[in-house]
Parts: sequence; C-alpha cells; structure tokens
Amino acid sequence: MSGKVVIWREVSGGALSTVVGLPVILACALIVTAPLDRSLLALGVQSALVCALGGTLIGSWLAGIAGQVAGPRIALSLLIAGHLAATPGVTASDFVVLVGAATVLCGLVQMTMGAVRLGSLVSFLPFPVLSGFLTAVNLGIMLSQFPLVCAGLLPQFPAQADLPQPMSILAVLATVGAMAAAVRWLPRVPGTIAGLTAGCAAFYGTGWLVQPGFTYVNEALGQLSLGNNPIAIYGMHELPLSRNLIPHAVALAILASLEALLSALTIQRMTGRPLNANRELIGMGLTNVAIGLAGGLPAAGSPLRSEAVIRAGAQTRAAPALEGLFNLCIAVFGTKLLVLVPTAVVSGTLIATTWASLRTWGVNPLLRIVRTMLTGQGLNRQRLLGDLATMLLVLAVGLLFGPSAGVGFGVVCAMALFILKSGQSLVRGTVTLRHKRSTLQRSAVAREVLDARGAEVTFIELGGSLFFGSADALVRAATPCIARRGVLIVSLEQVTDIDSSGAMALCDIARACSAAQCQFWIAGSKLIERDRSILAAAGVFDFVRPNQLIDTADHALERAENHLLEDAGSQTRHVSLPLAKAGIFRGLVGEELELVRGFLISRHLAQGEALFNRGDPVDGLYIIDEGQIGIRIEDAHGMRRRIAAFTPGTMIGEIAFVEGGDRSAQAIAEEESVLWLLKREHLPDIERANPKVVHILFANIAREVAARLRNTTEVLRQR
Repeated sequence: MSGKVVIWREVSGGALSTVVGLPVILACALIVTAPLDRSLLALGVQSALVCALGGTLIGSWLAGIAGQVAGPRIALSLLIAGHLAATPGVTASDFVVLVGAATVLCGLVQMTMGAVRLGSLVSFLPFPVLSGFLTAVNLGIMLSQFPLVCAGLLPQFPAQADLPQPMSILAVLATVGAMAAAVRWLPRVPGTIAGLTAGCAAFYGTGWLVQPGFTYVNEALGQLSLGNNPIAIYGMHELPLSRNLIPHAVALAILASLEALLSALTIQRMTGRPLNANRELIGMGLTNVAIGLAGGLPAAGSPLRSEAVIRAGAQTRAAPALEGLFNLCIAVFGTKLLVLVPTAVVSGTLIATTWASLRTWGVNPLLRIVRTMLTGQGLNRQRLLGDLATMLLVLAVGLLFGPSAGVGFGVVCAMALFILKSGQSLVRGTVTLRHKRSTLQRSAVAREVLDARGAEVTFIELGGSLFFGSADALVRAATPCIARRGVLIVSLEQVTDIDSSGAMALCDIARACSAAQCQFWIAGSKLIERDRSILAAAGVFDFVRPNQLIDTADHALERAENHLLEDAGSQTRHVSLPLAKAGIFRGLVGEELELVRGFLISRHLAQGEALFNRGDPVDGLYIIDEGQIGIRIEDAHGMRRRIAAFTPGTMIGEIAFVEGGDRSAQAIAEEESVLWLLKREHLPDIERANPKVVHILFANIAREVAARLRNTTEVLRQR
C-alpha cells in the first residue's frame, strides 16, 4: 500500500470525524447553558471547542488504544449543567471558572483511578446498574429539550429569538427523521451528517416559503471567538468554589472513565488492537487537566466518531490529531458558518442521538426482561426481578436527585451486587466421598468400603475470588462439615484470587479443624504458591502443614480414599490380582481362560515410565496386573492433567482396541507396574480356536465402557 493512500485515509478519517462531531459540540453547549442565561451559549460553544481541541490534539496520543477519538460528550455535559444549575447568578467569568475547575478535578480523579489500576473494573459493572443510570441520563437530556422544541407553541414555553416557528418544529422533525432513516437505509452515511443536512434544508426552506427573503443568524452565537475565552486557572482563585464541586467532579470522573473505556472496548472489538485500560484513564485524566485549565468541558472517548475514523480506513493516532487541526480551523475561521446553524437542528440532533441510546440501554432491555418473565419457561424469575428492580431504582435516583446522585448510587449498587453475587457463587459444591471420587478406578471391595465410610470426608469446591465479600460464605459452608476425626478438603483450583480476608477465612477453618481433630487439606498448589505470602501473613501455615497442601483436587480425593481404606484395614497397595478377577475376563473359565493367557504378553514399567503417548499407533489392549497407571491429556493451556487412573484388574485402551487408529491420550506408570498386553492381531487366532471367547471379551469391553460412561455422566450431573 502506497504512502499516499495511507495518508489520505488518515486525512479522510479525521475530516469525517470532524463533521460527525460538529453537531455534538453544539449540542453539548446547548445542554450546558440550558439552565443559564441564553447569552452564555457562545461561551458554551467555546468550552466545547476547547474540549474537542484538547481531546484530539492531546488525548489521541495519550489514549490507551490507537484510534480513540475524544471530545465533548452529551452525558458529561448534563452533569456540568447540573453543577451550574446549583450555582445561582452565574456570570460569563464564573462560567469559565466553574467549568474549568470541574474538568480539572475530574482529570485528577481519573489519573488517580488509573494509577491504582482500576481501568479493568469497567467489565465488572453490572448491566442493570449501567442500564438504569444511562436511561436516567438520556431521559434527562430528552426532557431538557422540550422547552426548546415547544418554544412559542405552548404558553408555558415562551418564544425564543433563535427558535422561530413553525420553522423550528419542522427542522426538529426533519433532523430526527433523517437520522433515523440514515441508520436503516443509508448505513454508510453518518446519522449526524444526514440530520444536519435535512434539518437545515427544512428550516431554511420553510422560512423562505413562509417569509420570502428569510434570513437567520443565531444571535446567541454571534460573539463566538476563542479569543474571548480566558485561561480558567487565572480566575479560579477569584471565585469561592462550593463544596458540592468535589462530588460533582467525582461523578464526572466515573462517568468520563466509563465512557472512555466503553469506547475503547468498541475499538478493540472492531480492530483487535491491544487496549491498556489504565493508560487510557491516566491519559484521559491528563487531557482533562489540560482542557480544564483552558476552561473546557470534560472530554471522553466517542464510539461514534472512533467508528467513523476506523471505517474510513485510518489505522494510526494521526487521524484524531488531524481532526484537532480541523477543529482549530473551525474555531478560528468557521465561526461565521456556525452562527447559521439553527438551534432547532442542534436540538433535533440531540433528541435523535439520545433516543437511539435510550432504546439501547433502557427501552429494549426493559422490554426483553418483561417479555421473558411473561413467556419464558424454566427461568430464574427471582434474578430477573432483581435486575429489573436494580434498573428502576437507579433510574429513579438519577431522575429525582440528579445525574451526580445517579452515578454515586449506581457505583454503590455495583459494589453491593458484586459482593453479594461473589459471596453466593464462591462455593460451587459441597459433597462427601460417597458422591465424589477421584479418577482412580478401584476394586469392588475397595468401593464397598468407600461407600460405607465416604461420609467421613467432605469436599468443598470453590470458584471465583476468595475475598472480603465471599470469605464469610466459605466459613458458613465449611463449619457444619467439620467432623471429629474426619477429613475436610477445600479445593482452590478454580479460585482466581485471594486477599487477606479470604486467607483469614482459611485460617479460621484450619483452627476449627485442629480443635476438632479433623484433618484439613487444601488442594490447588498453583494458587498456594502464588499467594503464599498472603496465606503466611494470615497464619494459615500455623495450622496447615506442608503434607496437607496437595497439588490437585483429584490427588486430594485419592489420598482421602487411601486414608479411609487404610483405616479400615483394606489393601491400598496395588498388588497383583488373579487373572480371572480382571473385568475383561469375567465369565471365562478353565480352558477358555488358558486360551487367552497363551496370547498375553507381559510388560514391566518403572514408576514414571510412559506406557504409550498421544498419537502412538494402537498395539493392543492392556490389563493391569500390578501397580497403577494414570491417563493424562493436555488442556487448552498446555498443562497436562490426569483424567483417570487404573489399578489391578482394569483394562486400558479398550476403545482404540475396538476401533483402531491412534492413542488419544498419554498413559504413565504412577507406581512400578506390571501389565498384560492382548494384541489386536491375535483376535482371529482366538476366534478360530473358540468363537465364544471373543464374544465374551467384546461383551465385557462393552460393559466396562458403559460403566465408565455412566460414571462420567454422574460426575457431570454433580457439577
């Protein structure tokens, strides 16, 4: 690909993003100044332009993913508007200082969030919380536009000079309709461009029809000039900033971070580019500090504009920077064109964009939940009701007490749900040895002993994070299982993380087991080694000795089985069994058994020696005479794990023996072992000598395969 083509794609991506973002700049200015005097609209546009310049010229280079386009966001502007509405008598100089101070504090909070590595937490924000909050924000934006849309049409909404009727109402309808139509019939045309074009055409066309020679200049933007915007930091010491600025700034930072990370995730899904979430927060925080010092609105990533840049073929950070240069040209040379854009068109763009977001985050999820509850079969109605209640509660708080309260309440709900669900889902199962066994296949006599005494061993399987929100659930589950002279096994194999509270919970269980003379074993050496310092600091190793730390849950279960068998006086050493007791030879007597014995080949394996490996050609079927053979496979992460183990009297490789082909797993001698090999090529000779023997052999193989399949089904049912 030539350099000229690459440069052209970057330029076209930046230009397209500029055109898409221009109506957003005007819409954000309209929202911010809605609760103030309309004469401040020009200052609102200037603050939005400063935000667009900083977001593209600075934010694009500091972003955590290539292609991120930052700029003013409608939801953030609504929070700024709420902050300004709470400050009476805002003048032009006050406006710049208040906006700048909130943006600077927002940036500082974002930098702190990135520094303490909170960037990845966006994926843990529950959807009902996010849905309820964004629905409240979108409804607030929609409600703020009614006075503008209906200006001069209803008595309670006085006429405005920049909203002449009926031109304005028709322009709003044309803008909304064009943006909706573009999504369906012109997917390659950005909706804001279609809406801006159709709205301006409807406004001026209606004006010329109603009043020949109609002209329009948005008087509120008549004084627009970046030269009139003082550096905000110079005036911050002159205005006593109210205490409510800090909670507003924190709410701004949370929402701005969420917007930026959601936009970054959109880019990652579209392009597969690497994302550094914490760098994204730190970079956007630095950008907002710089923007705030110049009196600009807070910036965040824009999925719509980033998507426009990507679809234009741009692949580097140059396109957003070029957009910054285009925005600078508009700010310096294009103000005379901006004053020709009707306020009604900007309002229509805002309504259409907000409605699309409202459908995505509010209307559609709500309808899906209600529809599923009414028509679904076998569903968890309690969980659906919880999701619905969370959405409506966050929505109500956001509407009644303002967006900042909605952000704070949403974060509290997210934390509460996270702790609640983590605590509930940590313990995946609590069973005894009667219902869960190791993968070691034992003799019928051993199985009878384990069935009789299996209740003495309890196995608790954990999954997820063992932390302050779930540690108490583990203690509650383990306490009733501590039995005198019994065994309690806690498996940490599926635990992803553990903190000091989780380690203290394990220490409490170990202390209680020690007092009750109950053996306490912990399975999962990988997590134990990784978090050994946390466990040691909590005092776990004061009660748990090294021989009580077992590498896998399967080995822990096997050791518990051996413990019960030895305590009952049963044999746990895998010694030789009479050939007639092997499962494959069941039903063979006298000469029939001697016939088969004549074709068997003995093979001796040292401990750790491979019987066969995955991919080896099938040489026959093995019957274990003495020792123990483990079957291992390699999982998706390249780790070898045991899926079964066999003792004297059992067979190995029966499926490959029947169907041919290659070995599907590896077989390793876990003890010094002796095996008998029955080669597949000898079956015709046995059949010629006695056809009944071959029939019995295959019937026994089928019976063994069915028993193992039944056992696997039972294990899966318990999970």
